Amino acid sequence: MVKRFLTGTLTVALLVLTSACGNSTDPANMLNMPSSSKEFEGNGYEEVVDDLTKAGFTNVEPKALDDLITGWITKEGSVETISVNGDSIFTTDDNFPKDAEIVISYHSFKADPDKPSESATATASETSSVSAEPPSSQDAEMESLTVANNSDLAALLSTGDPFDLGKEFVEKYEGRTIEFDGNIAKMGNHGTYKTRYDILIYAGDFNDSRGPSFQFNDVNIVSDLNLTGSRIPDTIREGDNLHIIAKVAGYNTGGDLLLLDPISTEIR
Repeated sequence: MVKRFLTGTLTVALLVLTSACGNSTDPANMLNMPSSSKEFEGNGYEEVVDDLTKAGFTNVEPKALDDLITGWITKEGSVETISVNGDSIFTTDDNFPKDAEIVISYHSFKADPDKPSESATATASETSSVSAEPPSSQDAEMESLTVANNSDLAALLSTGDPFDLGKEFVEKYEGRTIEFDGNIAKMGNHGTYKTRYDILIYAGDFNDSRGPSFQFNDVNIVSDLNLTGSRIPDTIREGDNLHIIAKVAGYNTGGDLLLLDPISTEIR
Protein backbone atom coordinates (compact mmCIF):
# COMPACT_ATOMS: atom_id res chain seq x y z
CA MET A 1 0.00 0.00 0.00
CA VAL A 2 2.82 2.42 0.91
CA LYS A 3 4.63 1.61 -2.32
CA ARG A 4 1.48 2.20 -4.35
CA PHE A 5 0.90 5.55 -2.55
CA LEU A 6 4.48 6.73 -3.23
CA THR A 7 4.26 5.70 -6.88
CA GLY A 8 1.00 7.62 -7.33
CA THR A 9 2.41 10.70 -5.58
CA LEU A 10 5.54 10.66 -7.77
CA THR A 11 3.42 10.34 -10.91
CA VAL A 12 1.30 13.35 -9.97
CA ALA A 13 4.43 15.39 -9.19
CA LEU A 14 5.96 14.52 -12.55
CA LEU A 15 2.75 15.47 -14.37
CA VAL A 16 2.68 18.86 -12.61
CA LEU A 17 6.34 19.48 -13.39
CA THR A 18 5.91 18.45 -17.01
CA SER A 19 2.87 20.69 -17.35
CA ALA A 20 4.75 23.66 -15.89
CA CYS A 21 7.71 23.13 -18.19
CA GLY A 22 5.40 22.68 -21.12
CA ASN A 23 3.79 26.07 -20.47
CA SER A 24 7.16 27.90 -20.33
CA THR A 25 8.40 26.32 -23.56
CA ASP A 26 5.11 26.27 -25.43
CA PRO A 27 6.04 27.11 -29.06
CA ALA A 28 3.07 29.49 -29.20
CA ASN A 29 4.64 31.44 -26.32
CA MET A 30 8.17 31.62 -27.78
CA LEU A 31 9.56 34.35 -30.04
CA ASN A 32 12.82 34.82 -31.94
CA MET A 33 14.80 37.98 -31.30
CA PRO A 34 14.53 40.40 -34.27
CA SER A 35 18.25 41.30 -33.96
CA SER A 36 21.29 40.10 -32.05
CA SER A 37 22.46 41.81 -28.86
CA LYS A 38 25.43 43.26 -30.77
CA GLU A 39 23.19 44.72 -33.48
CA PHE A 40 20.94 46.38 -30.89
CA GLU A 41 23.84 48.12 -29.13
CA GLY A 42 24.34 51.73 -30.20
CA ASN A 43 20.87 52.14 -31.68
CA GLY A 44 18.34 54.57 -30.23
CA TYR A 45 16.52 52.89 -27.36
CA GLU A 46 13.11 53.99 -28.63
CA GLU A 47 13.81 52.26 -31.94
CA VAL A 48 14.85 49.10 -30.08
CA VAL A 49 11.70 49.18 -27.92
CA ASP A 50 9.63 49.53 -31.08
CA ASP A 51 11.42 46.59 -32.77
CA LEU A 52 10.89 44.33 -29.76
CA THR A 53 7.24 45.21 -29.24
CA LYS A 54 6.54 44.73 -32.93
CA ALA A 55 8.17 41.30 -32.63
CA GLY A 56 5.60 40.47 -29.91
CA PHE A 57 7.54 40.90 -26.66
CA THR A 58 5.37 42.32 -23.87
CA ASN A 59 7.76 43.02 -20.98
CA VAL A 60 10.24 45.59 -22.33
CA GLU A 61 11.73 48.08 -19.85
CA PRO A 62 14.01 51.01 -20.84
CA LYS A 63 16.56 51.92 -18.16
CA ALA A 64 18.35 55.31 -18.21
CA LEU A 65 22.01 55.15 -17.13
CA ASP A 66 22.38 58.91 -16.33
CA ASP A 67 26.02 58.70 -17.44
CA LEU A 68 26.47 61.45 -20.06
CA ILE A 69 28.27 64.75 -19.61
CA THR A 70 28.44 66.26 -23.12
CA GLY A 71 26.78 63.73 -25.47
CA TRP A 72 29.12 64.68 -28.33
CA ILE A 73 30.68 61.25 -28.84
CA THR A 74 28.21 58.92 -27.10
CA LYS A 75 24.71 59.76 -28.26
CA GLU A 76 21.94 60.47 -25.78
CA GLY A 77 19.42 57.63 -25.92
CA SER A 78 21.81 55.13 -27.55
CA VAL A 79 21.70 51.59 -26.18
CA GLU A 80 24.62 50.42 -24.04
CA THR A 81 23.39 46.89 -23.28
CA ILE A 82 20.21 44.84 -23.56
CA SER A 83 19.45 41.78 -21.44
CA VAL A 84 16.75 39.15 -21.78
CA ASN A 85 16.00 37.33 -18.51
CA GLY A 86 19.49 38.37 -17.43
CA ASP A 87 21.21 37.13 -20.61
CA SER A 88 23.04 39.97 -22.40
CA ILE A 89 24.41 37.89 -25.30
CA PHE A 90 21.99 36.45 -27.85
CA THR A 91 21.48 36.06 -31.60
CA THR A 92 18.48 35.94 -33.92
CA ASP A 93 18.56 32.13 -33.62
CA ASP A 94 17.71 32.37 -29.92
CA ASN A 95 14.07 32.43 -28.83
CA PHE A 96 12.51 33.52 -25.56
CA PRO A 97 9.06 33.63 -23.95
CA LYS A 98 7.13 36.64 -25.19
CA ASP A 99 6.81 37.86 -21.58
CA ALA A 100 10.57 37.54 -20.92
CA GLU A 101 12.00 40.41 -18.87
CA ILE A 102 13.89 42.62 -21.33
CA VAL A 103 15.92 45.52 -19.89
CA ILE A 104 17.32 48.12 -22.30
CA SER A 105 20.07 50.18 -20.66
CA TYR A 106 20.68 53.43 -22.55
CA HIS A 107 22.90 56.49 -22.20
CA SER A 108 21.26 59.61 -20.78
CA PHE A 109 21.99 62.87 -19.02
CA LYS A 110 21.41 63.06 -15.29
CA ALA A 111 18.47 65.27 -14.35
CA ASP A 112 19.60 68.63 -12.91
CA PRO A 113 17.83 69.14 -9.55
CA ASP A 114 18.63 72.87 -9.68
CA LYS A 115 17.00 73.36 -13.09
CA PRO A 116 13.50 74.85 -12.81
CA SER A 117 10.58 72.93 -14.24
CA GLU A 118 8.93 74.02 -17.48
CA SER A 119 5.88 75.27 -15.58
CA ALA A 120 8.04 77.36 -13.22
CA THR A 121 9.94 78.77 -16.20
CA ALA A 122 6.69 79.67 -17.95
CA THR A 123 5.37 81.42 -14.83
CA ALA A 124 8.57 83.41 -14.41
CA SER A 125 8.43 84.39 -18.08
CA GLU A 126 4.85 85.61 -17.74
CA THR A 127 5.56 87.74 -14.66
CA SER A 128 8.69 89.35 -16.13
CA SER A 129 7.55 89.86 -19.73
CA VAL A 130 7.14 93.62 -19.19
CA SER A 131 10.78 94.11 -18.18
CA ALA A 132 12.43 91.70 -20.64
CA GLU A 133 16.17 92.30 -21.05
CA PRO A 134 18.06 92.25 -24.37
CA PRO A 135 19.84 88.97 -25.31
CA SER A 136 23.04 88.33 -23.37
CA SER A 137 26.43 87.49 -24.87
CA GLN A 138 25.83 83.89 -23.80
CA ASP A 139 22.65 83.82 -25.92
CA ALA A 140 24.66 85.12 -28.87
CA GLU A 141 27.17 82.29 -28.43
CA MET A 142 24.34 79.76 -28.75
CA GLU A 143 23.33 81.12 -32.19
CA SER A 144 24.07 78.79 -35.10
CA LEU A 145 27.14 79.74 -37.13
CA THR A 146 26.44 80.20 -40.85
CA VAL A 147 28.41 81.53 -43.84
CA ALA A 148 26.37 84.72 -43.46
CA ASN A 149 27.25 85.46 -39.83
CA ASN A 150 30.67 83.83 -39.38
CA SER A 151 33.66 84.57 -41.60
CA ASP A 152 35.64 81.59 -40.27
CA LEU A 153 32.95 79.13 -41.39
CA ALA A 154 32.64 80.91 -44.75
CA ALA A 155 36.40 80.59 -45.29
CA LEU A 156 36.41 76.95 -44.18
CA LEU A 157 33.63 75.92 -46.56
CA SER A 158 35.14 77.69 -49.56
CA THR A 159 38.78 76.63 -49.20
CA GLY A 160 40.46 74.08 -51.42
CA ASP A 161 43.09 73.20 -48.79
CA PRO A 162 41.01 72.80 -45.62
CA PHE A 163 43.19 70.72 -43.29
CA ASP A 164 44.91 73.40 -41.18
CA LEU A 165 41.79 75.56 -41.26
CA GLY A 166 39.72 72.59 -40.08
CA LYS A 167 41.88 71.99 -37.01
CA GLU A 168 41.89 75.69 -36.15
CA PHE A 169 38.13 75.90 -36.62
CA VAL A 170 37.50 72.98 -34.24
CA GLU A 171 39.88 74.40 -31.62
CA LYS A 172 37.97 77.68 -31.72
CA TYR A 173 34.39 76.47 -32.13
CA GLU A 174 34.14 72.96 -30.66
CA GLY A 175 30.72 72.59 -29.07
CA ARG A 176 29.15 75.31 -31.22
CA THR A 177 26.37 74.68 -33.73
CA ILE A 178 26.97 75.23 -37.45
CA GLU A 179 24.43 75.30 -40.30
CA PHE A 180 25.27 74.80 -43.98
CA ASP A 181 24.31 73.12 -47.25
CA GLY A 182 26.22 69.91 -47.90
CA ASN A 183 26.03 66.51 -49.55
CA ILE A 184 26.66 62.85 -48.81
CA ALA A 185 29.97 62.06 -50.50
CA LYS A 186 30.16 58.50 -49.15
CA MET A 187 28.56 56.33 -46.49
CA GLY A 188 29.18 52.85 -45.11
CA ASN A 189 28.33 50.66 -42.16
CA HIS A 190 30.02 51.49 -38.87
CA GLY A 191 32.05 48.36 -38.08
CA THR A 192 29.80 45.29 -38.13
CA TYR A 193 26.59 47.18 -37.39
CA LYS A 194 23.77 46.88 -39.92
CA THR A 195 21.84 49.98 -38.87
CA ARG A 196 24.64 52.40 -37.92
CA TYR A 197 26.76 54.30 -40.40
CA ASP A 198 29.78 56.54 -40.93
CA ILE A 199 28.75 59.31 -43.35
CA LEU A 200 31.27 61.51 -45.18
CA ILE A 201 29.92 65.03 -45.80
CA TYR A 202 31.22 67.71 -48.16
CA ALA A 203 29.97 71.28 -48.44
CA GLY A 204 27.89 72.35 -51.43
CA ASP A 205 26.10 70.13 -53.94
CA PHE A 206 27.20 66.60 -54.77
CA ASN A 207 28.56 67.62 -58.17
CA ASP A 208 30.22 70.76 -56.82
CA SER A 209 31.83 69.71 -53.52
CA ARG A 210 34.29 71.88 -51.62
CA GLY A 211 35.73 72.53 -48.19
CA PRO A 212 36.79 70.04 -45.52
CA SER A 213 35.80 66.42 -45.00
CA PHE A 214 33.04 66.41 -42.40
CA GLN A 215 31.81 63.16 -40.86
CA PHE A 216 28.77 61.91 -39.01
CA ASN A 217 30.40 59.05 -37.10
CA ASP A 218 28.46 56.00 -35.86
CA VAL A 219 24.96 57.32 -36.49
CA ASN A 220 21.55 55.74 -36.98
CA ILE A 221 19.55 57.28 -39.82
CA VAL A 222 16.29 57.33 -37.87
CA SER A 223 17.28 58.19 -34.31
CA ASP A 224 20.40 60.34 -34.88
CA LEU A 225 20.03 62.29 -38.14
CA ASN A 226 16.63 63.75 -37.16
CA LEU A 227 15.40 64.12 -40.74
CA THR A 228 13.07 67.11 -41.12
CA GLY A 229 11.28 69.04 -43.86
CA SER A 230 8.40 68.38 -46.21
CA ARG A 231 10.13 65.45 -47.92
CA ILE A 232 11.39 62.85 -45.45
CA PRO A 233 12.71 59.76 -47.28
CA ASP A 234 12.72 56.21 -45.95
CA THR A 235 16.50 56.21 -46.24
CA ILE A 236 19.40 58.34 -47.46
CA ARG A 237 22.19 57.50 -49.89
CA GLU A 238 25.40 58.74 -51.47
CA GLY A 239 24.76 61.78 -53.66
CA ASP A 240 21.92 63.22 -51.59
CA ASN A 241 22.10 66.99 -51.03
CA LEU A 242 21.32 68.04 -47.45
CA HIS A 243 20.77 71.12 -45.33
CA ILE A 244 22.67 70.37 -42.13
CA ILE A 245 22.48 71.71 -38.59
CA ALA A 246 25.09 70.05 -36.39
CA LYS A 247 27.36 70.53 -33.41
CA VAL A 248 31.13 70.66 -33.89
CA ALA A 249 32.26 67.52 -32.04
CA GLY A 250 36.01 67.23 -32.68
CA TYR A 251 38.75 66.61 -35.24
CA ASN A 252 40.08 63.21 -36.31
CA THR A 253 43.70 63.90 -37.21
CA GLY A 254 44.23 60.37 -38.58
CA GLY A 255 41.60 60.83 -41.26
CA ASP A 256 41.58 64.66 -41.37
CA LEU A 257 37.89 64.57 -40.54
CA LEU A 258 35.92 67.35 -38.90
CA LEU A 259 33.47 65.42 -36.73
CA LEU A 260 29.88 66.62 -36.45
CA ASP A 261 27.09 65.62 -34.08
CA PRO A 262 23.89 65.97 -36.14
CA ILE A 263 21.03 68.08 -34.76
CA SER A 264 18.80 68.02 -37.85
CA THR A 265 19.16 67.18 -41.54
CA GLU A 266 16.87 68.01 -44.44
CA ILE A 267 16.86 66.71 -48.00
CA ARG A 268 17.09 69.66 -50.41
